[in-house]
Amino acid sequence: MEGNEAADKAAREAAEGNTSEKRKLPPYLRKGPLPISKSARRQAFNSKLKKRAVKLWKRSPRHHRVDPLLPDLPNSKFSSSMAKLPRRHTSIITQLATGHIPLAKHLFRFKRVNSPTCPCCREHPETVVHYVLHCPVHKDARTKLMKDITNADERNLAGMLSSHENRIHLLNFVARTQRLHSVFGNVPELIEEE
Repeated sequence: MEGNEAADKAAREAAEGNTSEKRKLPPYLRKGPLPISKSARRQAFNSKLKKRAVKLWKRSPRHHRVDPLLPDLPNSKFSSSMAKLPRRHTSIITQLATGHIPLAKHLFRFKRVNSPTCPCCREHPETVVHYVLHCPVHKDARTKLMKDITNADERNLAGMLSSHENRIHLLNFVARTQRLHSVFGNVPELIEEE
């Protein structure tokens, strides 16, 4: 036990930057710089890469649109969750988050439709928020969506994008409404993961 405590103390001191005097080191460590651990080098590289990714993301023109919905991007948990989905579903989630989705308001900006008004209810501009949360035509699909999202605080667009389970429910909503089937094809309803 005494030897372990001494080793732990020496390791703590070394981690804090306190090094041994050269004369106390074994001869093969006195000559030059200490060998660098591959693991430490890999961790430092990954840390630097993550910081760079955050900087690039914050400079992205999409950051200001997505940040209110997914404030902790880039995030490895989000990325691995999205990687579990088929490409078509990943595309739908990404487009819902960015607002770059073939709904009337977005299409109107590019003169692809004559009006930004929702073609389903013909009452309001068809934005992502209108489509998912308000359009009366999608009331039944929305009722099921809200029932599936058990946490009442997550029954908003940010909450629906916040977890893998909620994203599955949101994709099921898209499938039930069939609003985007002309672009994405028949989006089959997903089977929820346990």
